[in-house]
Amino acid sequence: MNAIFTSIQHLERDLNGVASHTSDLKQSLELRGHRVSFITPYEEISGLTPFYSRTRRLFYRFYRRTGFSFVYLLFLLSMGLELYKKLIKNINRYDIINAHDVISAWVSIRASNGKVPVVLTCHFWSEPWKEFTDAGFLREGTFCHKILFLTFKKILKNDKLYFSCVSKNNLRLLQRVNPDAVKRAKVIYLGVKPLPKKNIEYLLLSETDFVINVGCLEQRKNQRILIEVARELKKLKKKYMFVLVGPENDSEKEYFEKELLKNSIHDYFSFLGPQDRATVFSLMRKAMLYFHTSKEESFGMTLIESISVGTPVVAMEYEALSEILDG
Repeated sequence: MNAIFTSIQHLERDLNGVASHTSDLKQSLELRGHRVSFITPYEEISGLTPFYSRTRRLFYRFYRRTGFSFVYLLFLLSMGLELYKKLIKNINRYDIINAHDVISAWVSIRASNGKVPVVLTCHFWSEPWKEFTDAGFLREGTFCHKILFLTFKKILKNDKLYFSCVSKNNLRLLQRVNPDAVKRAKVIYLGVKPLPKKNIEYLLLSETDFVINVGCLEQRKNQRILIEVARELKKLKKKYMFVLVGPENDSEKEYFEKELLKNSIHDYFSFLGPQDRATVFSLMRKAMLYFHTSKEESFGMTLIESISVGTPVVAMEYEALSEILDG
């Protein structure tokens, strides 16, 4: 089988659950003899590739600060057009297209024209269009937001589209938009194959117990609750290190630095930034606890990664959590 994985994300460089999932799935399929290619606006270098990378970085510098409704909608449409041009060149070489966002699914259906099955993997943590308004790129209620909303609803009602939902909660979110989607949808939980142990080449306080959190440092991931926990630990005169692993949003890191300094708890935190998968699993194994702080998730990949290496976990409540943890 020859498969295309497509997305408006940079699947080979982004450090998030979607990119990790596609990387693991690609490796698994290739070990079984299948061929998998990534097609995004960032692969197969073209004249526009640097533009997409730089523009996306620029948008995220202003995360949650202002709205770029019209400009951002044009940016999304431009990425969709770039994807379409890349897909149309390769469409006859592949047996299936696995899209990892709604925009990619839309252009995949148009490029394939019914000749190649298109499966959308649903990674929604809430309504499919909410990630754009939550990020502040599209102001809710604007004309551009309404266009995106209506476009997404139309795509998700397309009878040529199949769905792979990463949780039952994802399936429920999909059914709100298209009640008939259940006929072409299946819940497929994300799998985890722990990587081999690897020596961590940088210093961690080996004699200090630490709690780990893995994910992008941003307000949606709710790591701010760890500041409250550290304050209470300080009152109790107990000391644990909170190790945060993942890409860091500039404004959120600035918030943490101010709060840690104000409360004199900076020595309770260690920010390790992005790490490769082997190092993340090594850190999870070494941690006394994994603290999953997010209240909005499509599934909870880092939770099952921690469970898979035998690390105890604690999590804030969100809709899909009951599918991973009992009680």
